[in-house]
Amino acid sequence: MNLKNIHKIEFVNETVIEIQKDETILQASLAAGIPHFHVCGGNAKCSTCRVIIHEGASHLSQPNKAEQKLKQQKNFGGNVRLACQTKVLTGDVKIQRIIKDITDLDIYVYGKESDFVQSIGDEK
Repeated sequence: MNLKNIHKIEFVNETVIEIQKDETILQASLAAGIPHFHVCGGNAKCSTCRVIIHEGASHLSQPNKAEQKLKQQKNFGGNVRLACQTKVLTGDVKIQRIIKDITDLDIYVYGKESDFVQSIGDEK
């Protein structure tokens, strides 16, 4: 295996994994046992696998047409990428999953608070 084709992904406050040049971020995270949401099966249709790029954006593949279309529809910022479409090509990156559990799914995808969300205080 060529070490030039292996890079590291640091998931903020989670773990660091290795990724091969021909893998998407989603494929690598699932292979490493990270419970990465991907409702559409990694086909750039749902955006549940999206990540925030904190460092190393220049090391990533360019957004393909499917990703560009979804990013435009959902009005994502430039530092948000679809893990199912993004590959790490030239160096290490630091990212953050946006949707980590069912509560996040309800808030970020369906636009509503889940029954699992509870108030932990009152504004005074």
